[in-house]
Amino acid sequence: MNELNLVFPDLPYAVEEAMNRLRINIKFCGKNTRKILLTSCMPNEGKSTVSTYLWKMLAEAGFPTVLVDVDLRKSVLMKRLQADAEKETKGLNHYLSGLAEYDEVVYKTNIDNAYIVPCTQLLENPSPLLEDVRFRELLDKEASPALGCTEPMMFALGGAITRKYAPGKVLRVDMVGCGLMVTGVQAVGIPKTGGKTGAFLAAAVGIVNGDVDACKEVLRNVTPEDVKSAEELVKSATFTLDMDNSTGKQVYFKLTLTTDQHVATVIFEDEHHTWTYLEVDGEVVVDNRRPVGEMLIPANDIDWNEFTIENAYNWCKTAPISEFGRAKEAVEMNYIVAKDGLENPRGMGIQTAKVLQDNVKSGFVADDEITEVLIWGTAGADARMGGSDYPTMVSTASGNQGLMVVMGPWASAKYRKMSDEDGYRAVAFALLMNTYMKYLSKEYVYMPPTCSCATTSAPAAAAGVAFLHGLTPQQINDMLCTSQVQMCGVVCDGAKPSCAFRMFVALFGALEAMMMAEKGIRATNVEGFVHDDLKVTLENIYRLQHDVLHNKVDAILWDIVKEQKTIH
Repeated sequence: MNELNLVFPDLPYAVEEAMNRLRINIKFCGKNTRKILLTSCMPNEGKSTVSTYLWKMLAEAGFPTVLVDVDLRKSVLMKRLQADAEKETKGLNHYLSGLAEYDEVVYKTNIDNAYIVPCTQLLENPSPLLEDVRFRELLDKEASPALGCTEPMMFALGGAITRKYAPGKVLRVDMVGCGLMVTGVQAVGIPKTGGKTGAFLAAAVGIVNGDVDACKEVLRNVTPEDVKSAEELVKSATFTLDMDNSTGKQVYFKLTLTTDQHVATVIFEDEHHTWTYLEVDGEVVVDNRRPVGEMLIPANDIDWNEFTIENAYNWCKTAPISEFGRAKEAVEMNYIVAKDGLENPRGMGIQTAKVLQDNVKSGFVADDEITEVLIWGTAGADARMGGSDYPTMVSTASGNQGLMVVMGPWASAKYRKMSDEDGYRAVAFALLMNTYMKYLSKEYVYMPPTCSCATTSAPAAAAGVAFLHGLTPQQINDMLCTSQVQMCGVVCDGAKPSCAFRMFVALFGALEAMMMAEKGIRATNVEGFVHDDLKVTLENIYRLQHDVLHNKVDAILWDIVKEQKTIH
């Protein structure tokens, strides 16, 4: 660890005693008080003095303490403490801009237990540094690996969790969930099963050999022998499935496992991988359920003055390439899945991308940039809906969306022979645009009644292509608004083999909207739900989801599934 020698001017006795009383009072606040923020409304009110000497006294009392100087515009600490090697010192500003690692900006000092993260280069406008952190953290939060479609993953994870607490001979497995959860699990392939489908088998495979610790990759260790055992379990035990929309939660799933020794129940809410309730033999083990009024709505935690198309665009253009590690990881992961979709048709998939690629080879379809974007933007969804065994980098809880927003821009960059760095920046922008649009659906962010694969991920993928083509943030706003004209109100009728086909149609339309925006043509506020501003457009569509579609689509769809006797 780097070191700094500091000089602390002596304080008047009365001031020193006052500081010491402050230190003692803070100590009596309890052992959980670990972070202290000092701020004030006006300059020259003593923030630097109080924080510096409080830090020193805490350290001298035996408490390892770090002073973080976040005054990026007018810091005086380095000068006041007569820090040595000031010109060579890297500080908080270097870390926030990606020019230094964490270990490079934390310094040991000549005071035992006292460490400092200094501010070493003052900035006129430090806000872009803070925006960088927010955008990178948002990418890391909403882009993460998952194996298989979210519905069978959740059923398998529920089975694995309850099996951990309920050993013995399995007698019955009872499941209920929100409408899109219980319908979407019916037709998509389950990873590691060779394309087999169904709620019962997904839960059974999780019971047989699900890896709870792997969470969204719960089925990663499943073998063909496990699949056979799961199929036998479905035959020997009682499995039931029903819909329950009464909870008010957009994501809801409950699984109860009954064995000859125990009964265990797990409940998932708000997110596909988050279990909020666990009960074993009548005893509550975990209960983190929240009322409907407190459900997870990421939009409520976003500063919409900062999270704008323009700010995201500028960050993706200018941030250090080190900030785009998640985009690089997403490309590497999702390329494998898309390639799997083109080379290994499976299950019930209708092979949207492969049919298009075959027609390029036959000469019926032109081999151009749009075709490449369409092929690679949809191939992964073909694979994933068929039960591909490869993990996917998801976007806002959707693997299909992650596949499209990553591979669409990446295919454009490769076709145009642009650098990998250009491709990663475009992919990051597409991921952020998908998050931006999904968040504006509020409580429907992770499972809306409309088809987000068509209404957000396809336009977001096209926005990544537009980023590479040099469109401005305003032009991208215009193309995203126009994209809503063709797909606004298209309902989600559950995950299914034909998802890639709908995504193909939406992406083709979004690319046309991009070409229109480049020429100054766009849909305006005379076009129904469309407004001149994308944020207002999506707020209008939210009203459609909340006031018209909420729960109604699910109920109709579940009735149809029962009538067609496809529950399994």
